[in-house]
Amino acid sequence: MQQQHGHGSPRLELVNLGSGSGGNCSLLLAEFGGQTRRILVDCGFSMRRTTNALSEFDVELQDIDGIVLTHLDRDHFNPSWSRRIGQLGIPVHVTTAHRSGAIGAGCPEDCLRPFMDEIDLGIGLLARTHLVAHDDSGCVAYRFELEGRSLGFATDLGHVPDTLISFLEGIDVLAFESNYDRSMQMQSERPEFLKRRIMGGQGHLSNEQSLHAVLRIDRTSNLQHVVLLHLSRQCNEPSRITELYAACAPHLLERLVITGQNAPSRKVRVEVEVKRNPGDSVLDAPEDLERTIGKSLKETG
Repeated sequence: MQQQHGHGSPRLELVNLGSGSGGNCSLLLAEFGGQTRRILVDCGFSMRRTTNALSEFDVELQDIDGIVLTHLDRDHFNPSWSRRIGQLGIPVHVTTAHRSGAIGAGCPEDCLRPFMDEIDLGIGLLARTHLVAHDDSGCVAYRFELEGRSLGFATDLGHVPDTLISFLEGIDVLAFESNYDRSMQMQSERPEFLKRRIMGGQGHLSNEQSLHAVLRIDRTSNLQHVVLLHLSRQCNEPSRITELYAACAPHLLERLVITGQNAPSRKVRVEVEVKRNPGDSVLDAPEDLERTIGKSLKETG
């Protein structure tokens, strides 16, 4: 049930309820001035799966104040939501470029809240938006801001343009795609057309491409947590990611949260004035990282 909290300091938290090709959904919790907002970022699971996951955090479906969609692929918007969205009157925020796709997927038109650049989610919570390449219709990256706290969210990227790095400059928490291990992808039995689609610059990011972007963002930010999204079940393993970070970005290891398809991640909270330890700052990508990603970046464009 929706609850009112005391007038304390602002609170901004994120928990991923599951992420991968089988479905994606995250819960953003914001609190300010005695009011709370509970926002879903994507809703790619079934109603039952999502309801059960939300209950672990004492949230019910009728508590949800809005849904923001990155794009309309089925693993990010499950059409089974459409009827319940209409019954509860949950606002669904989509970029104007995705409006017709949302209607085609069954989302009630009177619940849609198309946006161009940013979304006012109430109680001072603002979502700034940035459209990035993904397949034909693109995908929206978000920058959530509340009273000096900021959280970036970007998935299904294909590649990382400089404009996205600039968009995420100065954030406190980053949720970012790390889809596949390149060697596992190349050696998999997936058809060649699928490999080309994933690795061709408009599909998904490799672990190395993801880390390269994370390091660039970290140079201009004070990242308290890095939440990695959308790991491939066939072509990635958490151990490969931790080995990569241990070799190339050990200062981020303790801040790393690797999400999975079948269970919620731990909740991360944006704190205020968290200071780096001396020597934590990374001014340039390590040489071993540059060697690791060089071939991948050239071949994926």
